[in-house]
Amino acid sequence: MKNLAWILIALVILSLVAGCGSKCTKEDYMEKMEPFIDKWDDAIVIAESTSRMSLAPQIENLQEIRRETEDLKISDCADEAHEALIAYMDQTIDAFIAFLGQEDDEKVNRLFSSAQDSMRDWSELVEEIDE
Repeated sequence: MKNLAWILIALVILSLVAGCGSKCTKEDYMEKMEPFIDKWDDAIVIAESTSRMSLAPQIENLQEIRRETEDLKISDCADEAHEALIAYMDQTIDAFIAFLGQEDDEKVNRLFSSAQDSMRDWSELVEEIDE
């Protein structure tokens, strides 16, 4: 009987400890993402003001930020939002690559538009994290 009591106490302690790290709120996610989003936004400003001939290093910088963002360990409750953010980054990079490769304007605009749709999706999914 004593062993059963100790087992129950151990289970309660383990569940409390495991629960401590499972907090997931919109604020937690955004706090973790803020440095990456700031870095991304700064890189976008530079890429948008860079001539086509000089764009390759800026795209490389965007790709690095995207990889760092994807590699972040985030709470499960933010997975869907995080996937939308990565999709936005991928589509933005694809649009810059298309522009660099002198694809027609219609394709480039379509890629940027698709990226903006993914950004809206991300924003909406972030709002749903606490719900």
